[in-house]
Amino acid sequence: MQKCVACFLLFCAVLLLIPGVVGVCSSLPRLTIDRIEGNNGIIKILYTTSDPMGRLLSTANWKYSTNGGATWIIINQSAIQNNEPKLSGQHFILWNTNEGLNNLSGKYYPIVLFRMEAFDIDVGAAGEWRKLEDMSFPRAFLTAAVVNDDIVVIGGQDKGKLAPTESYNLVTQEWTDQMSMPVDARIDLGAAFSSQRIYLVGGYDGRRLSTLELYTVANDTWRIVNPMPTARQGLSAAIADGKLYALGGRSESILDTNEAYDPTTDLWETAAPMINFRQSFATATLNNRIYAIGGHGNEFLSAVEAYDPRMDKWQHVASMPTTRFGLTATVVNGQIYAIGGSSSGKAIATVEIYDPKTNTWSTSAPMLTPRRDLAAISIGEKIYAIGGANEGGALATVEEFTIPRTSDVAISSTFGVANHMIAAITSPSSYTKHAGTVFVRGTTNGRSFQSWTLDYRKKGDLDKGFIPISFSNQLVDSGSLGEWDVHDFPDGEYIVRLRITDNRAVTVVDQITVEVDNTPPIFTCSILGAGLEDEYIRTNTAIVVSGTSESKTSIVDAALVLGDSGNQADVTDFIQVEQDGRIFGRILGFELADIFTIRLTVTIADVAGNRVTSGSNYLIIDNKPPVVEITSPAVGANFSSGKVLLHGKVSDEFSGVRRIEVDGGFGWVLVADTSYPSFRPSATRWSYEYAPPIDDVLLSFRVRVTDKAGNIQISDPKLVNYMSNLPSVNISEPVDRGYLGGSVSVTGTVAAANLLRWKLEYAPGSDAEEGWIRIASGQKGIFADQLALWDMMLLPDGPYTLRLTAENPFSTVSVKRRNLFKTPREPEVLFQPNTPANIEFPDLTLLRKQLDQRQGIIFRSSAFSDPNVEDGHTHSQWQVRSAAGNYDSAVYDSGADSMNLTSLSLFTALDVDRIYYWRVRYQDSSGKWSEYSAESFFTTKAVGRFTVGLKKGLNFMSIPVRPIVPMDAISLAQKLKATLVIRFDAELQDFVSYVPGISRDVNFPVIGGEGYIVNVLESKSVSFEGTIWEDVSAAPPFAIDSLQSSTWAFVIGLEKAITLPNNSLIEVVNRRTNKSRIRVSNQHDSVQLLSFIDMDYRAVVDLGDPIQVRVTDTNGYSLFEPINLTVTRSDLLRAVHVVNFNPPKLPDQTQLFQNYPNPFNPETWIPFDLTEDTSVEIAIYDVSGTLVRRLDLGFLFGGTYLSKTRAAYWNGQNQFGEAVGSGIYFYRLDAGRFSSVKKMIVVK
Repeated sequence: MQKCVACFLLFCAVLLLIPGVVGVCSSLPRLTIDRIEGNNGIIKILYTTSDPMGRLLSTANWKYSTNGGATWIIINQSAIQNNEPKLSGQHFILWNTNEGLNNLSGKYYPIVLFRMEAFDIDVGAAGEWRKLEDMSFPRAFLTAAVVNDDIVVIGGQDKGKLAPTESYNLVTQEWTDQMSMPVDARIDLGAAFSSQRIYLVGGYDGRRLSTLELYTVANDTWRIVNPMPTARQGLSAAIADGKLYALGGRSESILDTNEAYDPTTDLWETAAPMINFRQSFATATLNNRIYAIGGHGNEFLSAVEAYDPRMDKWQHVASMPTTRFGLTATVVNGQIYAIGGSSSGKAIATVEIYDPKTNTWSTSAPMLTPRRDLAAISIGEKIYAIGGANEGGALATVEEFTIPRTSDVAISSTFGVANHMIAAITSPSSYTKHAGTVFVRGTTNGRSFQSWTLDYRKKGDLDKGFIPISFSNQLVDSGSLGEWDVHDFPDGEYIVRLRITDNRAVTVVDQITVEVDNTPPIFTCSILGAGLEDEYIRTNTAIVVSGTSESKTSIVDAALVLGDSGNQADVTDFIQVEQDGRIFGRILGFELADIFTIRLTVTIADVAGNRVTSGSNYLIIDNKPPVVEITSPAVGANFSSGKVLLHGKVSDEFSGVRRIEVDGGFGWVLVADTSYPSFRPSATRWSYEYAPPIDDVLLSFRVRVTDKAGNIQISDPKLVNYMSNLPSVNISEPVDRGYLGGSVSVTGTVAAANLLRWKLEYAPGSDAEEGWIRIASGQKGIFADQLALWDMMLLPDGPYTLRLTAENPFSTVSVKRRNLFKTPREPEVLFQPNTPANIEFPDLTLLRKQLDQRQGIIFRSSAFSDPNVEDGHTHSQWQVRSAAGNYDSAVYDSGADSMNLTSLSLFTALDVDRIYYWRVRYQDSSGKWSEYSAESFFTTKAVGRFTVGLKKGLNFMSIPVRPIVPMDAISLAQKLKATLVIRFDAELQDFVSYVPGISRDVNFPVIGGEGYIVNVLESKSVSFEGTIWEDVSAAPPFAIDSLQSSTWAFVIGLEKAITLPNNSLIEVVNRRTNKSRIRVSNQHDSVQLLSFIDMDYRAVVDLGDPIQVRVTDTNGYSLFEPINLTVTRSDLLRAVHVVNFNPPKLPDQTQLFQNYPNPFNPETWIPFDLTEDTSVEIAIYDVSGTLVRRLDLGFLFGGTYLSKTRAAYWNGQNQFGEAVGSGIYFYRLDAGRFSSVKKMIVVK
């Protein structure tokens, strides 16, 4: 029993004194605070983290100090933003200094420090406790140790009984019974161990003891060694510097005794006593120093003292936050963990951490179960709290604590916080895109406020200063700070900064990053009638919209342009753009009567506000369905086997046939459509071999035809027999309702397995039943061929019926053709045939060769089509003339030609070296003539094909041949895909420019002997085919390389957004070269194009050139404020800069404004307004009235001179170049008859 007690007490002491890992663990995260940005409101703390384990890290324990680190104030979590967990790297958090308790709202602190830690979020900033499997027995006052990587617990008490020894395997997570260790039984002793020795010292077994027992791990033996000088109980023991130290305890009274045992000499010696008398306390050894923690003397203690064995000296260190005894302690990662105990008469779960580097205590996560008289050990970075007791008695509970993986505290360098002022840009938001004019809003407020300035700088231009946008000495509360004009800025990121200064020269700043994007989005869109393949559409049909655009664009406006009337229908709500730039939409059907075309116009805007409008393709409206009929078989015909051969007529007078389908009662099958290589949309006849799916069936044939606009027409049904036991009988021609005369060829089919005879007969009447007269008869079968010639010459006019009858041994079958008219009657409505189209000659060179060899020239035209399906093509009239549009003087006129219907071989009447014009028209069997085809022309002159090589950029060229089709500026630009076409107008003595998409009223013919300046976006070769120019010598094509940074021809396009006074002058000046162009403005001109051209190919503009556009009266005085442009690389690429010309009005009055900054050192800017063009001078005086400096600004145009680039600049020097001293100065503006004076301050 005594041995068990001793065993228990030994390892209880061992647990209390297990040394932890000393020093900083290399596996912990690391944190440095790199810098602080801002000093007002929200402070940006930029920091860097690293973690060898690659975990997600967050920050915590934020504090600030305003007294150099003497005291630290906790920052509430609500005041910290952007603290989401992040992997190792460079990051930032935001500290809202106006939020949370103890905030800095409304205050000014010139020196502030900030501190924080980084921690592994998987563990948490305070660590994490979790419950393990309970021990087999509850126990308090137990002992714990680590043996062979297992946790071993010995002894303990539960209602006076000692518990046996058991061990816990960390791998299997199971408890196992163990044999007790052989030590003398006693209680209230001290114990300590190292990796090689275990000591049990003192205690109580009915009397106070001085006994010392030593366990040697190497040979697994216990022995009694020299006893300590002072017998005592309730002591603690620790090992340091190879010696055992027995501390405190109780003899006749509570002790402060410190006695040291040296195992090498087996001797004790008395060391320096503790500062406090104490018993039932915890000890821990860290960095070769012994710490005595808590316990009680004459009162319960929170005091902690540290002993240095080498100096033999004790000293106070920071006390625990919690007074307690019966606690335990262990060491992990260079810190002491004080765990559990009793305070105020109750067991507690408190865990507090002592950091000797900072001599501070912090609170960690509490245990899950409050307890005292427990054991604790640390293994690696885990702590195990075992057993103990609380008000409910002894516990078997075991808990594992994962040490928080927390970095060292990182402290910033000093910075200032000036919350007595507010500088806040509320709009626009940072990292948003903008174009044109950016409206900046925000707040400027605070005590001792003097002035504020809003300025900007290109991001990355660290060597350049900020340029003012606006400034004021008036407070702004959530209002406008200024309008920032970025119309002519290069695309990119800019920093916009708001600065507020008080009368102590303290400045606070807020800034945002804004992306300027003045480049309009590029997009394409097209429309299609729902489900169609071509450019046609019919009324009330949905329109499918598709296209592509840049990402993150939106539809601003969309309208369907209905015909040429200009009427539009708003369809904006039907079209949208996906995030990836895909344009799609479906527009509900419109009533499209009385118009011929529709077109979609779309305006798209990007996130910066740039807008661009473009149009889609045209859709041609065709509301008239096709005409279709089945001409064969005849109604009632019979086929006994094989396929049924179907014939019919079809016509569509406009868009053309797209698909033909047939149905015999078993579903629609395709006859032909536009996917068939041989399919002709203008076809007038069709045929199909139909294979019935079954025998002995009545077939109901229908034909369905769809034209290219989607109009559908279904023929009337035609009933046909398919009976295997009946003879096959059918009349193919003539067809019902035919108009006949003369000798008529009757074709058809008559066949049977046992055919006896057949006969072909006719009878007067539309649907005769009697009076039959035989035409022909026979006994042999005929398949799809002529049955007989029916001579109608002597028959009277009127209707007739044909009948074909066939017999076999079993049955007789007849089929009729009805409503056959001897003399054609005038149809109720006769339409003229559709207008033919000329087929152009594919090779004019071959044409000249054929003419020279007298092979003749072959003219070709399109196939015949006619709205009257019964009408056929009977005649064509070909006309060839030598003058365009003049068909009075005939070169060749075929008259009504029945032989050359769609082609004509002309062997005579044509001479070489001439230009001829030709056309053709068709006549149908009703005698109706079509309209003539559109006139075409060809030449019998020597024709050549010439290829012109164009290089990317500007080219000077002439047209090497006379085009077969006359060409103008529009068609030339389309052919070359040019962004610019320029010619010199000899009459006007000026260059005339055509810019696609901009020029509305400008076009000019392209003729021989003239040079043209064209600009293309990529190098290319373009072929021209034609004849030589007459009476001119065409200049050879000449391509000039354009430098990427300059160009020798350039056009400024002004789309006027306002109405300018009539006869006012528009002047465009390149301010670098001082070259200018002037045009007289006309109120009716919506676009002005001004060209800069050097025919010696010298640069007229360079990249970045400043261009000024000014509107003046006839005397040259400004009517509006000038507009300034900058030539961009995109402008050079297109050789055009187009601007929406909306010049600002001149100021209402001339004014002088306050200089900025003010006070200043060493430089300042003086802003002003001019209401007219005038000479301007600024004079600067000191307080005595002595002239210090005169700034002669020269003759200036009317306008605003507020920004740094336009305001007057003074470098703070007098007229001798010497810097002026501190003090008050006055400056006077003289502008014409206007004069004004203001005060400024120089502070040094």
